[in-house]
Amino acid sequence: MRILAKSLVRNLQSQGYEVAILLSLITELIEAVTVEMQRATGRSPQPSGSPRAAHPHKR
Repeated sequence: MRILAKSLVRNLQSQGYEVAILLSLITELIEAVTVEMQRATGRSPQPSGSPRAAHPHKR
């Protein structure tokens, strides 16, 4: 996965995407995966910005 991530970042940077845009993309990806994990485990998704959304394993 590390190689894939590095390759993706390099590719997007070579296409002119700035670091701020990459961070925004990464944040959206993390949120999407978190929601999917919560659905898969039967937990209701938490609103963005909530402590459980940032750390879904903590109560």
